Amino acid sequence: MFCVRVLTARVVLPLLLCNTDTGDVFSWGRGAQGRLGLDTREDKFSPAIVATLLHQKTTQIAAGNGFSAALTGKHPMSATAR
Repeated sequence: MFCVRVLTARVVLPLLLCNTDTGDVFSWGRGAQGRLGLDTREDKFSPAIVATLLHQKTTQIAAGNGFSAALTGKHPMSATAR
């Protein structure tokens, strides 16, 4: 178990996103159409780290109807959409 501080949380049902003080992004909820940004389309009932954003130092996140996005220090934007 580890402890991090959540900086931002976005809830757009059925998707939940949060980014932490370590720059990591976690997502959970309905995984249909890859909306969670994970390597699966399965539903996740607890926070799962978004591996494609590891070591990216995410600074901001956004979510809306059919999309999620992350701003990082290395790349202008990473986004998923259905």
